[in-house]
Amino acid sequence: MIVLVMVSPLPLWGGIIRQLIRENLAGSAENFQVVSWKFDPDVADRRSAEFERKHGVRGQKLIARLGQGEDGYQEERRLRQIERDVQAGYPHANDPL
Repeated sequence: MIVLVMVSPLPLWGGIIRQLIRENLAGSAENFQVVSWKFDPDVADRRSAEFERKHGVRGQKLIARLGQGEDGYQEERRLRQIERDVQAGYPHANDPL
């Protein structure tokens, strides 16, 4: 007596496809761990006045200072930028800190 057993390739492909989706599209299990942080939504209101005093409104002085580099010549570049701003009639953020 001969018994033929037909094994369908569908369960094999289903497992491969499921694994590909799980690992490549959805991500590994480490990406779905629950994490919690202490968060205070009012901290920005408390710190915004200090930030504006130090870095100007919306960080204008900070952005200008970062754009001037840190190679020892930033003060000269700052003064030249103030001159260009005044000549062009722009309000400048490069005023002395």
